[in-house]
Amino acid sequence: MTRLTTTERDMSGREELDGSIRQYEQLIESSSDLFSIIDANHRYTFCSQAYAALYERCPDDVVGRHVGELVGADFFETHRRPYIDRCIAGEPQRIEVDRSYEHLGVRRLLIRSYPIPSPDGRTVRAASVLTDITDLRDAEREMRVSRDHLAQALQTRQQLINALPAHIALLGPDGTIIEVSGQWRHFGIENAYGDPDMGVGQNYLSICEGATGEFSEGAAEAGCGLAAVLAGVRETFSIEYPCHSPDEARWFRMMANRLGDCAGAGVVVMHVDITERKLAEQELNRLAYRDPLTGLRSRNGFVQALGDRLWQRGWQPNAMVIMFDICRHRDINDSYGYTVGDQLLQAMGERMGDVAGEDALVGRVGGDEFVIFVPESDETTPSQQRDRIAQAFETPFAVDDLRIEASARFGYTLLGDERRTNEKLIREVELALFDSAGGEDGDDWRAYSTAIDHDIRQRLAITRELREALAEDQFQLHFQPKVRLKNGEVVASEALLR
Repeated sequence: MTRLTTTERDMSGREELDGSIRQYEQLIESSSDLFSIIDANHRYTFCSQAYAALYERCPDDVVGRHVGELVGADFFETHRRPYIDRCIAGEPQRIEVDRSYEHLGVRRLLIRSYPIPSPDGRTVRAASVLTDITDLRDAEREMRVSRDHLAQALQTRQQLINALPAHIALLGPDGTIIEVSGQWRHFGIENAYGDPDMGVGQNYLSICEGATGEFSEGAAEAGCGLAAVLAGVRETFSIEYPCHSPDEARWFRMMANRLGDCAGAGVVVMHVDITERKLAEQELNRLAYRDPLTGLRSRNGFVQALGDRLWQRGWQPNAMVIMFDICRHRDINDSYGYTVGDQLLQAMGERMGDVAGEDALVGRVGGDEFVIFVPESDETTPSQQRDRIAQAFETPFAVDDLRIEASARFGYTLLGDERRTNEKLIREVELALFDSAGGEDGDDWRAYSTAIDHDIRQRLAITRELREALAEDQFQLHFQPKVRLKNGEVVASEALLR
């Protein structure tokens, strides 16, 4: 009966997972962007219908193929391979390229790649988003070509800006709004903008300067950039900014272009809705900086969060970084199965979040390795904080109908007075963990010290010297006889490698 219940639960979980996957696929297929996922061997593991159609194929015919088979060997080696490799190494990539297609002609593509971590915390795939920006670049070129005509033919400006699918305003030399497009007016009506003229006659720079609230910093930056364009200091300006409503999250890109080659010619301001792209980027960012199994920060996410915390709140000498791994986790996987092992990791993450407190940072950096940043506290000492974390292992973990006892080995480093980078702190705590003497019994704490670093460097140096000696045939074999003193008889010999 227990096995049947577990099977039903697994089937229900799989159905929920399949449903989530279908929702993500529907989201991807509904986007105008082209999506693909590439593994470390440069082969496709997923692509959207639109991506496959770009190469006049179906997704099933693309998945499993090498990237070079579709994009061409030369283009793959010069433009795709270096960026994919850097992305898989954990660094997001962004490039613009021109590509020629028989059925589409020459297209300008924006390719953004984001690392996707595996459950053990290592990046093994790269998610690529291809956006056809040909029309956008053409539109920008057309705007530059047409600005002189706009200055000479103001009587046709309303028809021109209404024809463009964006929120557009025409500004005079001093920043006063002369005219707005139909899309601009429609947006103002939908959002209950109080001015019936939708800003016409008001000064755009003054509106930016008077902005208040959560996103006022973006308005101030937009005002400064727009003032520079109006003054002739720069030809164009663009900024991406949030403009959320009570019901939905929204983002726009503002682009400002002068109408003439000199100052005083006026400016065209265009706001383009980029919400769809921003939501996709947020989801890809979540995959890159969050552990998909536990929901905790991945290694990249923890390093970034630690750096942000130290920058925001300053260096804390009594704070510490702790890393631990679960002892005999492989035995748990072998005994109860990987599903139970994964559920134990999830339970471990939840308990560590509760024990460490809201002000702490918790992440999963490896298969069974977790890391915690414990800020300094006026109420407890670092020793007491470590005891509290160790005590969390005294209570068994409830996984399904099982009660699993777990122990861990710990390494930690105090921030102290010497300031280090967040990457250096992670390295110190890793060295302390690896040097932990607790073995498989767990419950052992090891503090980082420079002696640990010295010992490891010394071992590496000895290993390197032995390899060099072996490669250069520097070893000699010597035999030393062992003689019975009573009669001088040779009874054995020792072999010595020098």
